Amino acid sequence: MKAYKVNSFTHHGNGGNPAGVVLLDTPLDDVSKQKIAKALGYSETAFVLKSDGEREDFSVTFFTPTEEVPLCGHATIAAFHVLNTLHLLPKRYLVQKTKAGLLKIEIEEGSSMIYMAQTTPKGESLSELSKETLSAIFSISDEDMTCYYDAYSHQIQLHAEIWDTGLRDILMPIKNRAQLNALSVDFKKLSALSASENVVGVHAFTSENNQIYARNFAPLYGIDEESATGTSNGALTGYLYHHIRLNGFGKMKSLELKILQGESMGLTSEIHTKCHVHESSSPEIWVGGCAQIDQTIDVEV
Repeated sequence: MKAYKVNSFTHHGNGGNPAGVVLLDTPLDDVSKQKIAKALGYSETAFVLKSDGEREDFSVTFFTPTEEVPLCGHATIAAFHVLNTLHLLPKRYLVQKTKAGLLKIEIEEGSSMIYMAQTTPKGESLSELSKETLSAIFSISDEDMTCYYDAYSHQIQLHAEIWDTGLRDILMPIKNRAQLNALSVDFKKLSALSASENVVGVHAFTSENNQIYARNFAPLYGIDEESATGTSNGALTGYLYHHIRLNGFGKMKSLELKILQGESMGLTSEIHTKCHVHESSSPEIWVGGCAQIDQTIDVEV
């Protein structure tokens, strides 16, 4: 069986986050999928099966080296990049069936960008005890666990919260870019906090001249740090949109961001996100980026 190694969310053709992609002709059992994902060793591997369903075009499942997860942004971008490169996509607008639900895909016309829709953003506060635990895990003070975002020349102060557009993450603002890149992490304690809060991990970020920089830590799932994470940045976009509206810009209908992640790993990656609201509907979050096939690998089932 053939697998593809694909770098998703590349930045000027470099960086990105590697994912495995396996195109299936027939259904494959979960035990075999887990075995393949472990052998490949990437943070996530996507298994893609063309669907005969009326509502979806493809069924996609995602496996880390240790377990299945309901959704993965960079592996989704990787999967549809492979399908597009092999001319296996019948149209620009598609639907994938995942364990997180039915999600829309857009192949942007005239570019190599692929966008994936996220589930409706949901947020909740983080307890003071958990905030104190975060400070200890990352060896930072409470004062350093905040940043400001400039919306229409209005400085909005941000604090740690839990947000979800398919996967739950703690979003943790950091005072500045230098401190973000210098973070040290107690991965054992972070795994314990992630389990107790029922989150994948922590998405740390800051804003410098309104450019968002991010780092992502998910040791509970065997991933100390990832250089590009689509779902986490989708959650971050929903979080920022929410707080901008709370701070006097309630009529704002859209927000578009370019987020740079993986800088401290030497793998700077570029994630594009957009949030749109139509009439009285809930915010619709999309995450996109470019990808490159790095190599093909023969795997045994």
